[in-house]
Amino acid sequence: MKHKILIIIGIMLAMSVQAQWYANQHGVTNMNDLNLEQLQMSLDQAMKLKKAGVITTVASTAVTIIGLVMYSNGLDQISTASTYGGIDDGAERAYSGAGVFYMGLIGECVGIPLWIAGAQRTNIIKVHMAKFQPMGYQQPAYGVGLSLTF
Repeated sequence: MKHKILIIIGIMLAMSVQAQWYANQHGVTNMNDLNLEQLQMSLDQAMKLKKAGVITTVASTAVTIIGLVMYSNGLDQISTASTYGGIDDGAERAYSGAGVFYMGLIGECVGIPLWIAGAQRTNIIKVHMAKFQPMGYQQPAYGVGLSLTF
């Protein structure tokens, strides 16, 4: 029960930190008060956060797979060993693999929320940056076009 309460508190803390990141960063209470330069700076930081989450998740997944293979090889060595020394070596390999596996899982538990938070912030910032984009018909890249602005 204590573990569930700690997990719930951790999730709520992460959500509250994620909720109004712009208030801590730029000192405004409404995201609509940010100018284009502040939004661009925030977009760059959000893209870096997303990239860090992707890299952490991919690297941690590789570590998790390596740990799983080590653990599996250790169990196989235990089951085929004919001496106590072989059983001990297999047990050491299995324990090491379990440790590496859990370290990879911890990395994934960090990387995936970073990835999600970065993607959400990126989307929100892009929506708010749209108000600074010119409205109307945009001139095509080739040929003759008509440009209307209001």
